[in-house]
Amino acid sequence: MSAQSEDEAPVKRVGHQVKLHRRELMAAEFEQIALDLFASRGYGNVSVDDIADAAGVSARTFYRYFAAKEDILALYPRRLSDFVTEALRQESPDQPVFAAFSSVLNKLAVAMDQEELRHWMSVTTSDPRSYRWMAVHRLDLRRDME
Repeated sequence: MSAQSEDEAPVKRVGHQVKLHRRELMAAEFEQIALDLFASRGYGNVSVDDIADAAGVSARTFYRYFAAKEDILALYPRRLSDFVTEALRQESPDQPVFAAFSSVLNKLAVAMDQEELRHWMSVTTSDPRSYRWMAVHRLDLRRDME
């Protein structure tokens, strides 16, 4: 019986990894579709139903991934935060703080997709509602960075 349990553990782990990867892919697809709609129609003129329709899914499916359309705007800064956090972990703890941050910022500058940044910025700066939402949730990102 214990051999059977050991055999099942890797299957569950692989299944879990597949599920996580699928979730990330779906979220990225929703993000791209939503940002394109926000850029073309204006943030305030796009509903969850519009995003779901453009993605070819139901609004219910959208809500499996996001609580609201505003959550899509948090994906890009979250990725940046995750990148910076991981890059900081890879820096030597003996390194002076300024040197560590300089190194991380250089890595970030090289890794950033400038077109993705422009697209995200065009959406978040073009509509006060999206900008207000980002200002309120900026504290979460700041906490992560600290």
